[in-house]
Amino acid sequence: MSKVIADGISSEWKQIARDILKGNLPENAVEIYSGRNIIISAVINGTPVAIKFFSRSLKNKLIYSVFASKAKRSYLYGREILNRGIHTPQPLAYAERRGVLNTLQDSIYICRFEEATDLRQYLQTGEQAWIQFARFAATLHDKGILHRDLNNTNVRVNILPDGKPRFSLIDLNRMRLLPEGNIISRKDSGKNLVRFSYLTPEFDSFAKEYSSARKNLAVDPISIINAKRRHEKQPTIKQTK
Repeated sequence: MSKVIADGISSEWKQIARDILKGNLPENAVEIYSGRNIIISAVINGTPVAIKFFSRSLKNKLIYSVFASKAKRSYLYGREILNRGIHTPQPLAYAERRGVLNTLQDSIYICRFEEATDLRQYLQTGEQAWIQFARFAATLHDKGILHRDLNNTNVRVNILPDGKPRFSLIDLNRMRLLPEGNIISRKDSGKNLVRFSYLTPEFDSFAKEYSSARKNLAVDPISIINAKRRHEKQPTIKQTK
């Protein structure tokens, strides 16, 4: 015997999530990604949405019999980071089916669908793009938000009418949120930014801009660069006093 658990921004979206979990997809649904997970786009009651179906592997079924599902975390984390002033496509609902011993059988997450540019493409526009992204990363960490899979595909960019970029986070289930008022440490900040060092020789400049933008923590840019070097098993730079 199984049970369905769902939540949404309204009773209507909660029921929509339940119906989709049962296999009742909108007629206009289109698959836009198929891999470990499946993502479908559709228009529901005039709202463009993305529906993410999470992997049903045996490993996930067992792990998430104890922990909150990825669908639930995506929904809750999305609402929380919006409250903290960080953009993500509006979370609308999630649903999950659980069986014997609370084993996770199926789970989905629904959010508003938004067209956006991936981060890699935006950063290729030049140094100013890197400066803007460094400031965004600093804001994330000052707000106690650590996206554990911060990469080119999970950061999206829209250029607003005033010409300024709006960064947006997706794939939220691996996020770590500290209580409000707490900030991400120097060590974790460095680790979080390491992978961007492989995209451009300008990483050192990015690190310096990020460091100067941290409002609540004095971060030496060398500590970020050294995080990269430790990751590559290279000698670190000695800091000067």
